[in-house]
Amino acid sequence: MIYQRGDIVRLPNRRNYDVYRLDDGKYDAFKIEELSDGMVHLDHISTLIPLSEILPLPINEKADKHIYLDIPIAATTIREEDEAPIRTNARTYYWKSILKIYGSEEIVKQHFQYVHEVQHWLREKHGVDLRINDQALYRLYLKNTHQQESPEIYMDMAIDLMKQCKQEGRNDGKISPSVAAVLVRPNGEKITAYRSELREGDHAEFTLIERKCRDKKLDGSVLYATLEPCAPGARHYPKLSCSERIVNARIKKVYVGIEDPDPSVARKGIAYLQRHGVEVEMFPKHLQEVIEVENAKFLEQAEERARRVSKGGEKVTLSSIENIVSTATFDSLDESLLAEYIKRLGINDDIRSGFVIQTFLQAGILAMNANNEAQPTGIGLLLFGKNPQLIYPNAKICATLLNNGVDEKIKDITGPLLNQPRQVEEWFELVIGSRIDRSHAERETIYNYPLNVIRELVINAILHRDYDMQGAAIQLRVSEDAITIMSP
Repeated sequence: MIYQRGDIVRLPNRRNYDVYRLDDGKYDAFKIEELSDGMVHLDHISTLIPLSEILPLPINEKADKHIYLDIPIAATTIREEDEAPIRTNARTYYWKSILKIYGSEEIVKQHFQYVHEVQHWLREKHGVDLRINDQALYRLYLKNTHQQESPEIYMDMAIDLMKQCKQEGRNDGKISPSVAAVLVRPNGEKITAYRSELREGDHAEFTLIERKCRDKKLDGSVLYATLEPCAPGARHYPKLSCSERIVNARIKKVYVGIEDPDPSVARKGIAYLQRHGVEVEMFPKHLQEVIEVENAKFLEQAEERARRVSKGGEKVTLSSIENIVSTATFDSLDESLLAEYIKRLGINDDIRSGFVIQTFLQAGILAMNANNEAQPTGIGLLLFGKNPQLIYPNAKICATLLNNGVDEKIKDITGPLLNQPRQVEEWFELVIGSRIDRSHAERETIYNYPLNVIRELVINAILHRDYDMQGAAIQLRVSEDAITIMSP
């Protein structure tokens, strides 16, 4: 048998292990949390178990009692006459729901015998997962019987999701927190996200609000987040903090798991929400302890940073690019770009005037060195440097045109980040086919992909990549039927 993380299996020898969950180990259905070197970690069991001791779970009534589809999809399939999932005949909910949603004929052709086979098929074909969770079954029971749901149910859901987070490939030694968020809309829809779910480094709240709910109205929604949302100023300009995004989305209440002790946040996120009319309530103590255990290494580092800052021994920096580049001077920056920048700010002074230098210092473009002289930071060099790739070789875009699946017309887009979107547009206009619009008297060239779409994709990738990560450059790949952009 080939198993994957998340598969639901049997553990016939469950009585040999210390099982902790609501049903007190009465049933032998478990979810695989991790697989490694012939050992397996199952949910609700603290010890590792030899892979040879688990067995596939047959598709039968016993399995159905503990399995459910993603809530927003499956909950709509429960009819009034169906028995609630918490009762003995949950098969109507689980198996018939799958048949109803995904087509009984197609599924029957697969000749599934075991639950994990159904899981693999649903993941590959429809991006849907089957799960096992007694708390979730109880949630569905409440929904089916129109009883009021407790906020703790969604707190549990967020904590379960938090455990899916993986450490990010940072080279600065910082431990990334495990964070998840659950959003409950006024219409009852539940939407979830966790840190780095869709892209490494993306915060859970950003993924939820900007990626998964960009076209949804979130007024009056309630958010459950396992960690205090980051505060204004905690993200590199022009990125918005998670607390600002929550306020802008008009979310009415936020349940926060634990406070973030990092000095860049440290209750500032909670205070911002409260100042802007968002009600904030903390998770109960017993759930906070679960989050703290899961984030022990992150919290240890964050608390140490806070201690150093409180003693005046360390300036709060969110990234190494905020620091001075020792080999750079003011002459390393492109003066024409700097002049355009201050012009946009409505400043008419010379770029080397005291007022303008102070403006650059406040924006983080420059910083004062040990000799009390203004010197470019990594941010300044990346945005305005004549050749920032000398210091940051991966701060570039590799643009590739695919023709019948073969790479051709490859170009490295380099130079200051402010110029890279324009360079991509020029490359795009040069290599991509266009057509002539003859419906008007004037000749107009129309590109097969709108340039504004390309521009938005590129700017978004530049803004959100982590320049502390030493890895691949941004990849832009254009084919006849797709545009793909990958940002480290």
